[in-house]
Amino acid sequence: MSALIALGIDPGFAHLGLATVLRDGASYHVGVMTSHHTVTSDGDATDRVAIMRDAVRIFLESHSLVRVVGIEDVEVRRHRGEKIDPSGILHVARVLGGIEEVCSRKHVYVMRASEWRRAIGAGHGTNAEVRAAVERVVGPLDRRTSVHARDAVGIALAALARAR
Repeated sequence: MSALIALGIDPGFAHLGLATVLRDGASYHVGVMTSHHTVTSDGDATDRVAIMRDAVRIFLESHSLVRVVGIEDVEVRRHRGEKIDPSGILHVARVLGGIEEVCSRKHVYVMRASEWRRAIGAGHGTNAEVRAAVERVVGPLDRRTSVHARDAVGIALAALARAR
């Protein structure tokens, strides 16, 4: 099995987590982990799609060896009794579509990672379970690593598990 680098993307509502993971045979190595704010200081999320798309484009331009991207499949959840806001569904579609467009232009294969927590053995996906599952594979992470960057590592691992 040849070496492969995956980019994991955690498109959170206020932060964007990005991380690269190299798979070389049976070994995994974390490269870059970062988290970006995607909402302006006044709380306006109207430019969120552009901010995320540009962050992913810049990241891929500076990490040209990435061949596969795993994107967390964002869900619009409804709590008991709440109505789903159609604008929320459209916003999620624009975010994922914008990121997929950038990846397509860079000729990078995109995998949706809707069940990534289960794929890496993180149980129900609590923060502690995700950290433990990620660290079982890649070793200890700096405790100051943002939740979004750490989740991006897990998403990259799930993409690598499905990539051949």
